[in-house]
Amino acid sequence: REDNKRYPLAAEIRELVMKATVRAGEVLYLPSMWYHRVTQSCLTIAVNYWHNMDFDLKWVYFSAIERMNVLLNEDQRKEAKEIRQCDSAKEKGV
Repeated sequence: REDNKRYPLAAEIRELVMKATVRAGEVLYLPSMWYHRVTQSCLTIAVNYWHNMDFDLKWVYFSAIERMNVLLNEDQRKEAKEIRQCDSAKEKGV
């Protein structure tokens, strides 16, 4: 597939995907910070409960990366706005 050429590690990731079906009365436990995606096959009520979650180094690292991403996006938006304003001023001959 074209995706495998463009993203050679994707095939390895697909091998790591786990699928689970949770039925009525069952519980799915996910360790803290695990990436997951959920789909429902019928009407579902989901409850998240973070029991005894330690905010350790993993959480601090994840939060720092997330915050840096927000700040970079804000800087990029400001820079793009300044460029548009400069281009607009040039077009008006200011």
